[in-house]
Amino acid sequence: MPKKVFGAKINKMKEYSDGDRIGGGLKFRPAPYLPIITMDKQTDMGIVIKKGTIVSLDSNGYIVPANGGTAQDVLYSSTDIEEGVIDLDSFGATNDAVAATGDCGSDIPANTPIGVAQYDMFQWDMEADPWYQIQRNVAILEDRMVLYALGTYNNIFNQNGTVDYSGYTYSPGHWVVPDGNGYPVPITADSLAATVTVTNPKPQMVTETVTLSGDPVDIEACTAIPALVEGEYPESGYVGTFMLVSGTNTVYLGSVDADRNVDVGGASAADYTLVYWTSDVDTAIESVESDVEGVLNQLVGRVVRHVDLSGDDSDMISGFDKVIPVPGLGLPGTETDGYGDGVDATTGEGVVIQLQF
Repeated sequence: MPKKVFGAKINKMKEYSDGDRIGGGLKFRPAPYLPIITMDKQTDMGIVIKKGTIVSLDSNGYIVPANGGTAQDVLYSSTDIEEGVIDLDSFGATNDAVAATGDCGSDIPANTPIGVAQYDMFQWDMEADPWYQIQRNVAILEDRMVLYALGTYNNIFNQNGTVDYSGYTYSPGHWVVPDGNGYPVPITADSLAATVTVTNPKPQMVTETVTLSGDPVDIEACTAIPALVEGEYPESGYVGTFMLVSGTNTVYLGSVDADRNVDVGGASAADYTLVYWTSDVDTAIESVESDVEGVLNQLVGRVVRHVDLSGDDSDMISGFDKVIPVPGLGLPGTETDGYGDGVDATTGEGVVIQLQF
């Protein structure tokens, strides 16, 4: 039997200060349907969420990778079949194991972040006795300074392709949000820019059928005009003129003043076509408000500094010195040219982030 040689585990995230974390009594556990990213050599168990992943919770309270507010496909491999991962398509119903590779057809819905995985999270077996699970509970970082490696990574945390994180600009003080992999990326102007399409900013005519009743006319008995007057947006409702057109094409000019008083212009009880004027601008403003709120809910922390140890002045960067270990001992840095956790072995870059959940 060949001899197993274990090297030190190199992580793309390193804790750089103490701070708050949550877990314990909340009984956090990774979702049983998450695909296995890699197998842990020491335990021979599947890792479904890597240390440093920005995480969220699904509707059942299970931990899933945060996805920046965009639903993510779930792609299964032969490893998931071998390890008996539950298929997302059947989760919560028959809880069948994965039987085929590829896209399962269901998505992890868009979500918002709640913290950062403090360590690798192993596949959660719903059938196993909790007392014999290797991780009965897990912890999530909330308020802590952390260091993330910046390089080009394939399938780093989730099933989401190759991303060059060293290509982003991480400036001190800038906010960061999770991308589709649950990795922190700087917020950009594009993230805050809401696309507003106003097809015609000029007032547009709206028509609908109304029935006036009573003598004198009882406005409250008519649903259309009160709804117009008490509209949700703008909050003050409609102010201005409107027309009531009878079946004989008689036109009555009505109005709504700033005090919400309605004048039907002398129209009597009958059926009319209500005609008033509105604009796409109101709808566009609502869209902008929704977009900005969505971005604010994704914020996870601020950049403290960008670290680049590849240059000649790397010794001027306090606290991030390269360490060349004694060869043959399998210590961190042996396979990474002296770079430790949180610094990419190829680029020599990392970013210090202060988490703020």
